[in-house]
Amino acid sequence: MKKKIDDNIYVGTMCLIASVYFYNMSLSFRGSAGLMPRFLFPLIMILSGLMILNGIGTSLKWRKNPESAPDRVPPSTYLMPVLYCVITFTYLFAIPRLGFFVSTGLLMVGSIIFLGMRSIKTISITTAGVLIFIYAVFVLQLSVRFPRGMFY
Repeated sequence: MKKKIDDNIYVGTMCLIASVYFYNMSLSFRGSAGLMPRFLFPLIMILSGLMILNGIGTSLKWRKNPESAPDRVPPSTYLMPVLYCVITFTYLFAIPRLGFFVSTGLLMVGSIIFLGMRSIKTISITTAGVLIFIYAVFVLQLSVRFPRGMFY
């Protein structure tokens, strides 16, 4: 089955909606904290609009010449990115409950396994190294306060 609508229309629309939402959020930021978001989100809105226009042009080209339209991508192709989005949202949900370091450690171990690495030694060294680095730089040197949960 051939595609009728280019995916750029969907992606551009989602980016445009997210940019408008986050731009509105940035209006409540105090002082200079909102300068960068107030600059970047309109830029992303413009790029999203261009992406939508590109998708409309491609879709119109496919209507004129249906043979040039690519076949639809099977839904199984989207499974890995969707699963990783679910993992990421689970991580965000877990941070206030388990704490930053426990949640990040679990995310790292899960992500490394999800991406195909099976070596326990590599997983352990990588996770411990990143967590120690974050702790040393951000907590000890910069005095950043991370969310604490049940465990830390």
